[in-house]
Amino acid sequence: MAACIDIANGGQSPPEILDAFIELGQGLGDLRMKVYTPNVGSNYTKMTYSERELEEFGRRTNLHVSKIFAEGCIFDSLLPKLKELTMPVLLIKGRHDPIICEEQTYSFVNDVRTGQLKVYEESGHMPHFEEPERFATDVIHFVLEHNHS
Repeated sequence: MAACIDIANGGQSPPEILDAFIELGQGLGDLRMKVYTPNVGSNYTKMTYSERELEEFGRRTNLHVSKIFAEGCIFDSLLPKLKELTMPVLLIKGRHDPIICEEQTYSFVNDVRTGQLKVYEESGHMPHFEEPERFATDVIHFVLEHNHS
């Protein structure tokens, strides 16, 4: 905890904070995912993905992160662009999400004209893992409700 406080109070640039966050996460080892899924009932350890699928997710994540770093836009806020969205948008977030802050949620609710917010009271950053049945039901319902093509 002290390391996190030191980083928060250190006045580093966003890239330095990200590097420190990654380093701290690596130091947590297997406990790292508890940062994102803080509840006791987390299903994160019960994932149904194969090792091959997890490796593919990791590969795609690394490609995506590398691309936005190379483009120099990883720290650019997309919140102002929310007002431009015209299609139906569903945001599902956990009440205990340490990543999606209240400012981001507020911007979504106020700026996305066709947005729908669902907050899962028992989830952190990964409601699709923590409450997979509810998540699947909500996504299917949303897609069917907005399928006008």
